[in-house]
Amino acid sequence: MRHTILALIALLSVAVRPVFAADMELVLGSEPAAGDTFSVDVKLDTVSEDTIGTDLLIKFVPSQLEFSEIQPGELYANYHEPRLDLKAGTIRYSGTADRNTPFNGSGTFATLVFKKLYDAQSVLPPSESGDKPLVGLLWDRDATTDTNVVSLGGQEILYTAPSVRVGGNVLGVAAVGEGPESDFGLLQATATQMRSKYLLIGAIVAALVILILPILIRRRSKEDEETQE
Repeated sequence: MRHTILALIALLSVAVRPVFAADMELVLGSEPAAGDTFSVDVKLDTVSEDTIGTDLLIKFVPSQLEFSEIQPGELYANYHEPRLDLKAGTIRYSGTADRNTPFNGSGTFATLVFKKLYDAQSVLPPSESGDKPLVGLLWDRDATTDTNVVSLGGQEILYTAPSVRVGGNVLGVAAVGEGPESDFGLLQATATQMRSKYLLIGAIVAALVILILPILIRRRSKEDEETQE
């Protein structure tokens, strides 16, 4: 009985939080002015998990930014040719590693280089401003065709939206959506939504424990009675 209860508790603890979770962040040194060429670093931390690949689905506003290039980092053995749709303002970029030599660690996955055409707004505005970013990553927790980090076992381990940092200040999270046609805005409630999802899963598992535990106790009691007889 004691082992059964411990197993149920372990199941509950696993259900309410992911086992592995990578972190990703867009980093801009300072806000550029109109006419400036600037870089945005895509930082990746696999959080001690072996990975075989990372995919970026980048979205930018072509009327405000002019794309120059994407520079590969040194995290993966292979970086693939970017797939560009500069009219729509989308870029797909991937890095992969052999299963025998997966990447595990942190650093700059890639660097995006743009020219800012106008001074209408910030490139990566703070989330509380309500302004949409001019460049970011499309990400959805349950999607597989957007920004993803893939573990050695083939699991998606980017559980939360990439964050945004400018000049050392964290301004919010990167854009969230299901693809190029989705709304490209800052998701201020990402953390709250993720917590709510895990709390719901935890509540479901707890309810199952409450339902199953009395049955196990009654069964054990019956077995004890039969043994005594």
